[in-house]
Amino acid sequence: MQKLILGIAAVVLSASAGAVDFSGSVGYASDYIWRGITKSNEEQIFMGSGRLGHESGAYVNVNFFTGVDFPAATDQSQELDYTVGFAKDVGDGLFGLDVGYTRHTYVGDERDDAVGELHGMVSKGPANVTVFRVIGEDEDQASYVVGSVSATELIKKEMPVDVSVFYGTQLPVEDDDERVSDYGMVASVGIKDRGSLSYKLSKLSEDEEVTHSVGVTIKF
Repeated sequence: MQKLILGIAAVVLSASAGAVDFSGSVGYASDYIWRGITKSNEEQIFMGSGRLGHESGAYVNVNFFTGVDFPAATDQSQELDYTVGFAKDVGDGLFGLDVGYTRHTYVGDERDDAVGELHGMVSKGPANVTVFRVIGEDEDQASYVVGSVSATELIKKEMPVDVSVFYGTQLPVEDDDERVSDYGMVASVGIKDRGSLSYKLSKLSEDEEVTHSVGVTIKF
């Protein structure tokens, strides 16, 4: 897997300047909600991201979070995730495909504590479905499947707010395991093509409480 990561990164980084594009962002959120659970103990978090993409569809992405409070996985407060992948439209716009590998790490933890995860996403118009699968030492963990639909794009009307709904579920590892799901919605408003304001509502099937988060993202 490390050879795959290095190979894709080499393609992107060695390409001519005209064939490569870079994008990034910094942001703030009142809560770090991840697959229905809070990874910041319902406290604020700051984040940043950078993406380098090649015209072939290969890309490298880095996400950084500070303010993490997630004892189930780490006692560190900073998360750093690396992703390499390939995203392309298939069949002259028939559908979109995105496949890749993400390494979830926490700054200060041992290298062996990192978790690797494969993903595959298929999108068509306003809808997409993504499957995540942990590999390596933790490959006995459940796969996670999530689907989302942009209501704004679905009704094909110009609206100041983009609203999407999502539903995700952890697939049981054993026959007697209970399925845990999360669902909710995200609403965002663009800031003159320089960023966005967002609101996220999420609920976990096994919890009665609903979690909320508001945030702002600035692109560069």
